This record gives sequence, structure tokens and C-alpha cells, in this order.
Amino acid sequence: MTLRAAFEDQAVSCERLDSPFMGHLLRVLSKNWQSDTKLGKVMAAYTGDIGPVGHSLPLRIAGELHALVLTGQSDTLIAAYPPNAFDLSALEVAVSHALVAHEDFMLQWTQSPLQTNEVRRSAALIAGAQVALEHFQRPIVLSELGASAGLNLM
Repeated sequence: MTLRAAFEDQAVSCERLDSPFMGHLLRVLSKNWQSDTKLGKVMAAYTGDIGPVGHSLPLRIAGELHALVLTGQSDTLIAAYPPNAFDLSALEVAVSHALVAHEDFMLQWTQSPLQTNEVRRSAALIAGAQVALEHFQRPIVLSELGASAGLNLM
């Protein structure tokens, strides 16, 4: 699978999980990916599965862009990301700029594997808690440790 195909595949998955912005972002990456940059060459050197059950390169790159937003390093990305109004052309410009201007930052982030927080996978906890409450009249206390920052407890 090529990286462009992996971006497209991940875009479909994100859209199915009701994450339209991530779908747009991944399609922008697929359309504008430059394989001749340092980052492009590092990504091309990965062997094996680059999709979600392997190296998960599309989500790593999307995570790197989001890190630029969260750390305030890219005003153009910040302006193109939620909660701002969605503008596809602004997102394309911001992503293209970020891939060049912040390539060294992104290369550093690429070295670490990805931790995803798919909140829907904790839906089984709701069913389990309901069954437990039917059998035991005790309060249920859930605690979450890890990178999800409490998202699964919502």
C-alpha cells in the first residue's frame, strides 16, 4: 500500500467514525503529499504495513500536525483547525505550509509510535456496568489511566 492510499483508507475510517475534519485532513495529505522531502523519504523507508494495524503512518502525520496546533507553532494550521469554520482551501494551504516549515519538528515526532484514543471502544463498559448494577447494589467507580485524558469516561 502506498502512503497516498493509506491516507485515503484512513480518511474513510475517520469519516465512518463521524470525524469529518480528520477525513478532510487525510484527503488533503493524500492529495498534497510530497515524497521528495526529508519527511517524505523517511515515511517511504517504512517497511511492512503502514496502515492502522501497522505503523499507522497517516495517523502519525495527522498527529504531528495536531501537535503543531496544540503547541501554537503554526498560526495557519490553528486558523484552519476546529473550532474555526471549515475551509478546505485554507486547510490545504496550511497543511502544505506546515509540511515544509515544520519538517524538522515532524521528523522528531515520527520517531515515536502512535497512541490513538478511539472513544467508541469503551462502549462495552456501559453494557458491563448495566449488568453489574442489575446484580449488585453498589456504586460503580471508573478510573482511567493513560493517554485518553478521561475521554473514555465520558
